[in-house]
Amino acid sequence: MHSTVCLTRRKRSLAQPSSQKLIIPKSVQGKDMCLWLLRLEIEVAIWRRPTIRVSTAGNLLVQNGTDVSLSCTFSSAGTIGPSFSISWTFKPQNGGTSENAYPTKKGRFSRRISFEGNVMRGDASLKLRNVEFTDNGTYTCSVMNPPNIDGNIGEVKLGVVLKGMVQHTMQYFLSLCCIYLRFLRAHKPSHTSRTHKAVPKPSPTSHV
Repeated sequence: MHSTVCLTRRKRSLAQPSSQKLIIPKSVQGKDMCLWLLRLEIEVAIWRRPTIRVSTAGNLLVQNGTDVSLSCTFSSAGTIGPSFSISWTFKPQNGGTSENAYPTKKGRFSRRISFEGNVMRGDASLKLRNVEFTDNGTYTCSVMNPPNIDGNIGEVKLGVVLKGMVQHTMQYFLSLCCIYLRFLRAHKPSHTSRTHKAVPKPSPTSHV
């Protein structure tokens, strides 16, 4: 009796369109069939569960003492629910322990980081003020909107350089490009026309 009830419930939960049929292996019978249907139901539920897609800026290079936006956008199949959450973690470049970057009420980011995104527009970005050299590392953006909890996480790798270094590096690079172009122009092969030697005309011979 229990097996019959179990099979009926599982088949209903896995109901297919009228054009499709649920094919059960012949080797599965009785209680084994009930367990097989239960496992299939779980797999289908996991497969049908919507996921969240997260995108970030990737790699950023900023000067110390400036402000930077840590960009993170997301898309969710479901509507924003009461259990929706956004979290950022930070892992130093030197391989130290990870720590919470947002939300947090203590630590290095408590007074320098703020939320500047818009949840309803799928934006979970942060603003990091007065960047320091110790801020070098990887920032991970994680978004959850139960039951949409599966999906990829976004990473932003931040590199902090000495103030003015980016500008000097660009100027140096442009100078090298100018020197290289001048070198190419100076050694550009000239297209000279080929000179043809004049062939002397034969002198008229006198007939005796």
